[in-house]
Amino acid sequence: MNITDSQRQGVEIDLLVRCGNQIAVLEAKQGKKASGLEGVKQLQTYASNLYLGTYARRFLVLDRNAEPVNEELAKLVGITVVHLYSYAKENDVNLKVVSASDRQLLIAEVTKRLRCNL
Repeated sequence: MNITDSQRQGVEIDLLVRCGNQIAVLEAKQGKKASGLEGVKQLQTYASNLYLGTYARRFLVLDRNAEPVNEELAKLVGITVVHLYSYAKENDVNLKVVSASDRQLLIAEVTKRLRCNL
C-alpha cells in the first residue's frame, strides 16, 4: 500500500523509555502550554493502547502546576503527572536545567510505573 504525503501524520514524542516489555512515553510541557490540555490530548492520541499496546505508560512532565481540572483529567485517563519545578525557575531559556532532585523524582516515577530498575 502506498501512503501519500497527505495521509502521513507526524508524531513528535519527547521521550521514550523502555524497560523489558514496558514502555514509558513522556510528553514535556513548559510555560503556558503546561497549564493547558495539549499534553493530555497528545498522550491520549499517540500513546494509546491502539498504537503502543497495553504495556505503554504515559507521563505528562510539567514545569509548573496545570489547571487543577486538567491534572485531574490526566489522572482519570491513566496519565501520571510529574512536576519538575526547578526548570521553571530560570528565566533564560539557554540556562534552564533540571535540578538533581527533580531528575531523581522523574526517574523514580518512571521506574515505579514500569516496575523496573533503570
